[in-house]
Amino acid sequence: MTILEAYEIGMAIVAELEASGIPVKKVFTGQREHNKNSKYLTPDRLPLDKYLHISFIPRNEDDWTAIFAAGDELYKQGISFDSGAGGGERDWEFDWSFAGPETERMPQTHGDEGDNSVCCDDEGSYQESD
Repeated sequence: MTILEAYEIGMAIVAELEASGIPVKKVFTGQREHNKNSKYLTPDRLPLDKYLHISFIPRNEDDWTAIFAAGDELYKQGISFDSGAGGGERDWEFDWSFAGPETERMPQTHGDEGDNSVCCDDEGSYQESD
């Protein structure tokens, strides 16, 4: 499973929780993280354009239970990320901390401001592009 496949599974779970009526806020965080965590821009990590801060706003105990159960299900599938709670919300961070089962490395491009000057091959080795 690639990191993007793991991300799609995570986003499908978020959509299921939202469809069940749980209010969800999603905030793109890739731009603010760009310079701070550049060491995490490797082929097995989530690309910056997928970084999200996801806040669930549970309305009752059943919502809390559903959110925690969904997080546990992702963890059982080998998908992990930073999470926390405060102010009556449950937060998931799909960012540099997001990880999935690392059974397959996916070639990606990484560089400053969308520049494709650095890329990697199928084995995850970095190469300079022309």
